[in-house]
Amino acid sequence: MKVQESGVRNQKMRRWEDEKIRGKAGFLNFSISQLLILLVLTFSLAGCAANKAFKEGGKTAAGGDADGAVLHYQKALSLEPN
Repeated sequence: MKVQESGVRNQKMRRWEDEKIRGKAGFLNFSISQLLILLVLTFSLAGCAANKAFKEGGKTAAGGDADGAVLHYQKALSLEPN
């Protein structure tokens, strides 16, 4: 029994030490998959904003407001230069 209890105690101690070490990193506790998901969401939201601005530019141009259309197109280009 004592051997098994000491093994459990050692596991708990190692887990606590691991958590203590990881806790010092603070914001670096993200896994690679979490970072990839964050990047994909960020880029997709930026693309949506650029697409919306581009569509607004087309609607404004179709309505006859060339200056307003240029502003929308410039916004779309600033959000997504490619």
